[in-house]
Amino acid sequence: MPDLIRNRTGKVLTTVLAPRSKRVSGGHTVNADWYGVYANPPTTVNALVLSGGAGGGQAVGGGGNGGGGGGGGYSDASASVSTGVAYTITVGAGVARATNGIASSAALNTTISSSGGSLGANASGNPGGAGGAGGAGTTTSGTTGGTGGSGGGNGGGGGNGGTGSGGGAGGTGGSSGTGGDGTVNTGGGGGGGGYSAGVGGSGGSGQVTIKYADSFDLAASTTGSPTIQTTGGFRVYTFTGTGTITF
Repeated sequence: MPDLIRNRTGKVLTTVLAPRSKRVSGGHTVNADWYGVYANPPTTVNALVLSGGAGGGQAVGGGGNGGGGGGGGYSDASASVSTGVAYTITVGAGVARATNGIASSAALNTTISSSGGSLGANASGNPGGAGGAGGAGTTTSGTTGGTGGSGGGNGGGGGNGGTGSGGGAGGTGGSSGTGGDGTVNTGGGGGGGGYSAGVGGSGGSGQVTIKYADSFDLAASTTGSPTIQTTGGFRVYTFTGTGTITF
């Protein structure tokens, strides 16, 4: 059996070959030949990259509420890919209170990345910073965290009752009001600690999704256990932890 790799036009063939049906002509059997099964990997894919949210700030005794952590940033772009290359997908993990969020990225032929959220400030009067497209938290009592822009994670709420839509809830107040945690895989920021000594919540982890038309083959291999779906005319690989994808 021939070991075909490419045809004369340079088209890549798989190593799986199948026989053509034998034909009978004039009472004689014509020798069967073989043909290649063509591989059809994508050459361009779309990457949706959501980074991790930041942790909320800590309240200071007698000094007010902690600021909510900023939501993780978000990027949505396309990049070319090549066959046989293991591309690294990095997902920003969740972080502890008063800690900057961790960036996510898809290192394709062109790297697509976004910024992690900025940590929520301790003490009074300082809001948590915005992370990429994420909204900032706030220290003001009872107010909500900022809403993420263009798909970014939402900022955590400020201490003493503030909430973040998608970000963690703010501390409930009192001497030990603890900020809520940002929602995992949404890039939500942690809530700020409530007056007077509450601690901030942790920042939520991010997520990376690789998508391309389902007229192309499935990826040759993946690591990191992404969720794999074929839906709406697309093949979709959703990574909630760091891994690789090879086409």
